Amino acid sequence: MTIRNVRLVTAVAIALGLLLTVRHVLTAEGASAPNATPGKPYTLQVPFGLEDLASYIPKDNPLTVEKIELGKLLFFDPRLSADNKVACGSCHFPFMAWTDGQKVSIGIRGQLASRNGMTLVNRVYSTAQLWDGEWPSLEAQALNPIFMSVRMGMPSPDALLKKLNAIEGYRERFHQVFGTDVTLDGIGKALASFQRTILSGNSPADEFDFGGEEDAISDSAKRGLTIFQTKGRCARCHSGFNFTDEKYQIWALTGTRRT
Repeated sequence: MTIRNVRLVTAVAIALGLLLTVRHVLTAEGASAPNATPGKPYTLQVPFGLEDLASYIPKDNPLTVEKIELGKLLFFDPRLSADNKVACGSCHFPFMAWTDGQKVSIGIRGQLASRNGMTLVNRVYSTAQLWDGEWPSLEAQALNPIFMSVRMGMPSPDALLKKLNAIEGYRERFHQVFGTDVTLDGIGKALASFQRTILSGNSPADEFDFGGEEDAISDSAKRGLTIFQTKGRCARCHSGFNFTDEKYQIWALTGTRRT
């Protein structure tokens, strides 16, 4: 069996598991509303080493318990794809630091994209998204792969909305969270809200740099940090608590849109 076939079989197996899980939540559990009070604010628990998040949450998309739960359902539901086999979670595995671990991602019908799934960790601190900053927000970027032919392949926004509005559980949850049927705006906001809960901090580097714990990293790591901050000039781009300046360097700004 070729590597591509192995990847395809793996992707299909994952998709089937995701579909069965989401179907259970939306049907077997009767699509009932969560126990939380509608619109209950959600407070992110910020790990040590990360900045406060208050200024990074859009005013038009505040975090709520119900919206995050809805976003999680959408994220792992392969029915957002044309063939019911590829979900957002098919390219962003929690156990792989929310990446896919591939050179390039696999879309519907085993098609190969030209990029892999970049990590979603700590993207709450960003505005522009993707390798070249093509999308101005998490809300906008979350919708992008759904309609890309080599990703999730939905033919149009109308096709997606018709499909999801036919699922009673989604209609009920969207009415609970947004007061409407399923909409593109609501899908983007729910997916972005869930992604903003994906945080990572309190690393040995944080304990050493911010906590003053001298034994948090090895002597070899300390020598590497010195090179990183001085003659290696790595910190020119990989700076701050999140090790990024959130800017796009000249090599990425080719003007060529990639899939």
